[in-house]
Amino acid sequence: MKTIRRLKLMVCFVLVFTLFTGYVLAVKQKDGDAGLPGAYLSWGVGGRALGMGKAYVSIANDATAPYWNPAGLAHLRQQEVIAQYTSLFESTFLSYLGYSRPFFDLGVFGIGLVDLRSLDFERTESGPRVLGHFNESKDTVFLSYGRRQDYIYSIPFKLSYGANFKIVNQSVLGHSATGIGIDVGAMSRPLKGLSLAFMVQNLLQPRLKLDEEADTFPISGRLGASYEYGFNIFKYNTRATVSVEMDKIEHRKGKFHYGFEYKIVDMVGLRAGLDDSELTLGLGLSIKNYDMDYAYGSQEMGASHRVSLGIRFGRVLPLAGTKEWEEAKTVRSYWTKARRYCRQQEYFRASEELEKGLSLGTEDKTSNRYIKRIQQKMEDTVEKGKFKEIEDFYYAQAYIAYKKGDVENAVTHWELLLGVNPTREEVREYLGKEKARLEKEAELERKRLSEEEKRMKIRDAYDMQVKCYDGGEWSESIVYGKKVLRLDSEYQEAKDYIARAKDRIREEAEQRARKKVKKEPELLPEEKEEETRIEVDPEIIEGYYKQGITYYSQGKYQEAIIEWKKVLALDPTHEKAQKNIQKAQEKLSISE
Repeated sequence: MKTIRRLKLMVCFVLVFTLFTGYVLAVKQKDGDAGLPGAYLSWGVGGRALGMGKAYVSIANDATAPYWNPAGLAHLRQQEVIAQYTSLFESTFLSYLGYSRPFFDLGVFGIGLVDLRSLDFERTESGPRVLGHFNESKDTVFLSYGRRQDYIYSIPFKLSYGANFKIVNQSVLGHSATGIGIDVGAMSRPLKGLSLAFMVQNLLQPRLKLDEEADTFPISGRLGASYEYGFNIFKYNTRATVSVEMDKIEHRKGKFHYGFEYKIVDMVGLRAGLDDSELTLGLGLSIKNYDMDYAYGSQEMGASHRVSLGIRFGRVLPLAGTKEWEEAKTVRSYWTKARRYCRQQEYFRASEELEKGLSLGTEDKTSNRYIKRIQQKMEDTVEKGKFKEIEDFYYAQAYIAYKKGDVENAVTHWELLLGVNPTREEVREYLGKEKARLEKEAELERKRLSEEEKRMKIRDAYDMQVKCYDGGEWSESIVYGKKVLRLDSEYQEAKDYIARAKDRIREEAEQRARKKVKKEPELLPEEKEEETRIEVDPEIIEGYYKQGITYYSQGKYQEAIIEWKKVLALDPTHEKAQKNIQKAQEKLSISE
């Protein structure tokens, strides 16, 4: 710890020393960029960067990153927009508009526009005579990308990198030209608070040909370092940042830039800097997600005042490579599985995946929202009858019971559902798992209880089974009946009540299905009795019919008649059921 602290102090001392000696060096290196193609791209954008003397290549953590260093985009966590409009001199205006958008797994994308407009220039020949006026425009569009890489060959490095593809355009006196270029940049934060960065501009050099000769933008580079240190003054959180940078354009001498920022409670920022020979000052104000930055520059042509406005919006994403990012990545994998299960209408599995995300302890609003939607869908299915097939009704009842911890009730409805559609693998999986768990608990209870205690529990459970059945609580009756059977699997009366209660639940589901009525248009008065048509799943009718066949083949003619009458209740025109009822009644009369 002491070594790291000493290293931090050493870095801070070096940067502060260069800040105070910078002015002398800047004067010695004084060499303008005037006359170079694309010189306006060295004038700088953003009130914060300009207030810090343009020593910004190692900071660049806002929507001006496409201009200063696209690698800085990797440190953005929200969508952000920054705009600047500056009046320079003699009807010349410089504007900047930048937008950045982070994506969870894809890095950060950005776009920036630098626009220079010069209006009402006088057009003259060799003499003083004015031939007219003209306008000139120069603009550059940056299409940017930045990404963070915390490990290189398993070595922690905390590196971010980025690139610009830029389109340059110039228009003057009826002539226009367009060129393309590429910039690359990198940034590393090897120690807390320390940032090192470089950027190479015009690695692919834009060429503009307005007349006979083409202008080629020169290759240039930026190299910089900054250090940020946080501390408390009078119980207020404050941060100080010092930054130093050198930029070099081919065939020109290098320039030095120095910057300092003192920020109070992340709200007010005081800034100062040296931009080659220009002294700069700045003030920043941040309120929630809104930023306003002002920069003052003192130069040979006079003072300049520049203001930029910024806004952050959208969801705050964790920084790539951090612990929060790893947790969020795991949660997103649960979302992906949950969405797939929802598309397959497997809501038990979907909820289980979402609950895994919540179990990590993260503030996972998306998982909570998905779970509430599923719960609402199930409640609407049961309470408002929003279902197409009876198996959906059973499924919703099972889901609600299961989420309330009423596993016994959920098991009952799973069994009813599989009686209608035995192909539901999800339901079969959960049913098997929960039945095995309940049976294990029952086995432990059977070993623990004496015979007398067992008889008392069986009697109490059976009494409750009958009471619930008589009270119309069919599901509860089944639950108590199964408690009886876990203690005595041969208790026939409990089995009978369970079968009757299941029949009542089926009938209740069928009644709900009958309420889903679609009215037919009236044709003739004598057809008014067919005015409505009940929509019932044909598989349900077929299930009752086949169950009747099974009973008939076993000699259970009365039970077979009951099943076939259920068929006729749903489809009065079912001829096979009508004929089979007659046959079964004949069999019963013969046996009597």
